Amino acid sequence: MGTMASTPGCHATIKVVNDGPDSIAGATVPEPARPALGAPSRKALAMVVIPIIALVVANNLGNAFAPAMLPVPGDPTRPSNPLLLIALSPAIRNQIAVVNYVNPWLFLGIAGLRLLVADPLFFLLGRWYGDAGIAWMEKRSSMAGEMLRQVEQWFAKASVVLVFIAANNIVCVLAGASGMRRLWFWVANVAGTLTRLLLIMLFADLLSSQIDTVLDWVGDYRPWLLAVSIAAVAVVGVRQLRSSSGEIEQLRQLSDDLADAHEPDEQADTAGSDERADTAGPGERAETPGPDERA
Repeated sequence: MGTMASTPGCHATIKVVNDGPDSIAGATVPEPARPALGAPSRKALAMVVIPIIALVVANNLGNAFAPAMLPVPGDPTRPSNPLLLIALSPAIRNQIAVVNYVNPWLFLGIAGLRLLVADPLFFLLGRWYGDAGIAWMEKRSSMAGEMLRQVEQWFAKASVVLVFIAANNIVCVLAGASGMRRLWFWVANVAGTLTRLLLIMLFADLLSSQIDTVLDWVGDYRPWLLAVSIAAVAVVGVRQLRSSSGEIEQLRQLSDDLADAHEPDEQADTAGSDERADTAGPGERAETPGPDERA
């Protein structure tokens, strides 16, 4: 029997090191691809992709109208809606800006749910499509691809720790593709999210006077800053739509890309079955190999 050696990272290899009669010295066998189950149906895939698109739209709206929703410490009578802001766009800057002006339990509940709501969706994409889902994430941008390859190396060594520290979209896709148990995924994800929110509450309390100064400045120039933020989000959105490189456009194409990735396998299986039926002799029945007979 030969010995096996694996390289670090997700894409390990198995190398035969003995020269026995049934082995080839120095032969390297690639690790099987991550399991790709495929979505139960296109409708199921749409039920995952459409909410992600809705969250992207909500995030853009929050970024565009953030100046109008931020509190103004120097004039509490001015209209603001900090809870709606973090419900739309739970960016760290928005969390720090509003946490001192909302009920802490509401902050934990709304910000926590908003941060967690997309995670199971990306987890399912990774679980359903394995390496095909990871390849889609890599194609979203060169920066995302480089980040994903780096995170992939870390994930193979400390998946639970990485989900706890940074359960972003990339990490959630890797968690699903790697076959990580749902229980561990949720425990690490929820615990890590609550920990980060508590740290933000502590940080904002320590810098409350500086945050008040920034918010008062935003309040003084709210109309101008609101116009600039709306224009900036609109310009970026139009450019992405024209170049077909925006997140929404890529998500719209996701259903076809991932579904088509499995059609060759299904066609190959069908062709194999037809070939076995064609080669069966008169009176013979083409047999499908059992679990122990497949190569």
